[in-house]
Amino acid sequence: MIEHDGIIVSSSPTKAKVRILNQSACISCQMKGNCNLSDMKEKFIDVKTMGKTYAENDKVTIIGTETMGFKALFYGYMLPFLILLFTVILLTLLKIPELTVGLIGLSTLIPYYIGLKLFHKKIENKFSFYLKNR
Repeated sequence: MIEHDGIIVSSSPTKAKVRILNQSACISCQMKGNCNLSDMKEKFIDVKTMGKTYAENDKVTIIGTETMGFKALFYGYMLPFLILLFTVILLTLLKIPELTVGLIGLSTLIPYYIGLKLFHKKIENKFSFYLKNR
């Protein structure tokens, strides 16, 4: 299970907007003040409430499954990499000049990311988080 502590920003009967602090791994390091790698970002996540009501500023824990993390990794990084790799290998085997191969390879990612944007509602249904009171 993946868990993040958060605070309710707004709530409706069907979903709540939750603010979480996304911290890099080095945020807890004792040397964080001496490097520029410490990273702490505020993120907002829409979570289905399943009929429960939450008040603004309620402290909650967002729960997700590890398989959602793997799906996000696949859609965000692995699949575009495989598309790019396949395109570059195929065009190289066809003896197309390297500059053209690079440009065409990168341009194949444009329809991929446009498709992700167009189907984001359908994909969003595969990624559902749940809330638990702290």
